[in-house]
Amino acid sequence: MKKIVFLIVVFIVLLSCKKVDFAENTVKKDLKFNSPYEAFYENLETGKITDTVLVQNKTQVFGCGTAAYEYFEELKKSGLDKYYVKYNDVLSDTLIVNKFAKKHNTKILWVTRGNEGEKMELLDPIIHKKANLEKRLWATKNFIKFSENPITMDAVTIYYSIAYPIEKKYYAKEYKVSRVNENWKSTKISTEKSEIKDFENAYYPF
Repeated sequence: MKKIVFLIVVFIVLLSCKKVDFAENTVKKDLKFNSPYEAFYENLETGKITDTVLVQNKTQVFGCGTAAYEYFEELKKSGLDKYYVKYNDVLSDTLIVNKFAKKHNTKILWVTRGNEGEKMELLDPIIHKKANLEKRLWATKNFIKFSENPITMDAVTIYYSIAYPIEKKYYAKEYKVSRVNENWKSTKISTEKSEIKDFENAYYPF
C-alpha cells in the first residue's frame, strides 16, 4: 500500500513539473514587448562584459555639436522626429538599462563626449577627479556605445559596439527592430569585428 501511495506522489510531482515547463515555454514563446528597446535588449548578443562598463551617455539624436544638429534636421524633414517623441532613445528607459546591467552583473559608469566629441571623460565628477583611477578604468574596462536610427514609426535600427582595451579589439553589431501585430521583434542584421589596426574607431563619437 505504501508503495502505491509513493508511486502516486511521484507521478503527481512529475506531472506538475511538466506543467511548469510547459507554462515557462509558453511564456517565452508568447513574450510581448511594448517598446523596441525591450525587444532589443532581450535579444542583444553582448559578448564578454567586464564587471564595470563605460557607456557613452547620449545617442546621436541627443548629442551636441554639428553632426547631431544635422542628424536631427534630417529627422524633422522625414517626420521621424516624432519617433523620439513616442519612444525616446535606447538609453532613456532606466528600468530596461538597469535590467541590462543586472543581467550581465556589471556596473555602468557614464561617459560624456563634449560638444563635438573633443573630450571623453567619466560623467561622475568624483571618479573623474581621481585621474589615476579614471585612467585605469579606460585601460581595463569595456567601453560601450548604443545608438538608434528610426526607419519608420514601426521600425528602427539599433547599433551596439563594445571595445576591449586590453585585447585592443572591438565588436559592432546592428539590429533591426520592427513592430509586427503589436509586438516588437529584434533581429541582428550585421556584425563587424576589428582588431588592433582600427581599434581606435571604437572610441569615435557618433
